[in-house]
Amino acid sequence: DQITGQVWRTDGTPNGTILIKDNIVPSFSLSFLNIIYHVFKNRAYFLIDDGVHPGDALYSTDGIDATTTHTTFLKDLGSSTFVGSSLLADAFNLPDKFIFPYSDDGQTIFDFYECNGTGAGTVVFKSFPPNANSNIPLIYSNINFNQLNQTITYPLYNGNFYFSADDVTHGNESWMSDGTRSSMVKDIIPGLAAGLVPHNRWHYTSDGFFF
Repeated sequence: DQITGQVWRTDGTPNGTILIKDNIVPSFSLSFLNIIYHVFKNRAYFLIDDGVHPGDALYSTDGIDATTTHTTFLKDLGSSTFVGSSLLADAFNLPDKFIFPYSDDGQTIFDFYECNGTGAGTVVFKSFPPNANSNIPLIYSNINFNQLNQTITYPLYNGNFYFSADDVTHGNESWMSDGTRSSMVKDIIPGLAAGLVPHNRWHYTSDGFFF
């Protein structure tokens, strides 16, 4: 029999420890379960191989229980791989949706998805063609944590969020988007050469965005 994983929620008490999702197929091996969670409008979102849909299945839950009322399948995104599931960690919240990079295998699909919390509202936001260096588009998240009221916000910088991407014409460069339109900030190294390396470090201040 195949070993499967589960998602649980707990408030720290036995009665408050609830099974949320079971029959999850582990990544890579029977003993490795990698699940990344993203919170948007008081629901947790996660990508898993649920053993039912052929690809990475996007779910959301309010944490109450495992019923379809509270834990919901939204959309099948692509082939199930460790790469696709882990990229949900790079999600960025906008007022009416969140955006996250997605690649099912790190070689053939290089997309940004947007999700408004529904299956119909989970669609490709922007696609990039496959590139020779397998540079998956990555968001430079700007996250603020308010310790007083324990809230997390995702402020835009000058009305935009910033990310790196490779459009195979300019190499891996810096881009920006207001959540509707996207454009390159600058072709730092003109031509096909990459101006940015993947997983670069960055920092936002009131004076500028440094990378």
